[in-house]
Amino acid sequence: MFSYSVEDTRRIAAELARGLPPGTRVLALSGGLGAGKTAFAQGFIEALGYAGTVASPTYAIVNEYFISGAPTVTLCFHFDWYRLNSPEELDDIGWEEYPERGLCVVEWSDRIPGALPEHTVNVNIRVLDENTREIIIM
Repeated sequence: MFSYSVEDTRRIAAELARGLPPGTRVLALSGGLGAGKTAFAQGFIEALGYAGTVASPTYAIVNEYFISGAPTVTLCFHFDWYRLNSPEELDDIGWEEYPERGLCVVEWSDRIPGALPEHTVNVNIRVLDENTREIIIM
C-alpha cells in the first residue's frame, strides 16, 4: 500500500492496530532515516487507545505506554534500536522479557537480525519520493 502523507501513514498504522492478529507480541518497523517509522508507531499506539503523546524513544531506547480500557493490550513498549549494535546490548536492556509483558513496537528492528520472536508482524516503509512511501506489512 502507499502513503502520500504523514496522516496516511498514521491511518494505515491505525488500521493495522485495529486488525492485529491475536497473539501478536511484536510489531517490527524497518525503513531508512525519515521513512516514517515514528509516525507509523504513533498512529499504531494511539489506535490501541493511548491518549497521550507518543514520543520517539531514540535516546531512551524504550518508552512504556499504559493503554487504559483496551480489551487485549494493556502495556505497549515502543523501542528504537537505532543506537544498539549487538544482541548483547539487547540482553543488557532485558529485551526477551518485554514481549511477555506487553506488545512491543520496534523501530529500526533490522539493526539486530535474529532478535525478533516468531509471529512478529513486520512493516517495511520504503521512501519512493519526498511525499510517497510504500508500506509493506508481512
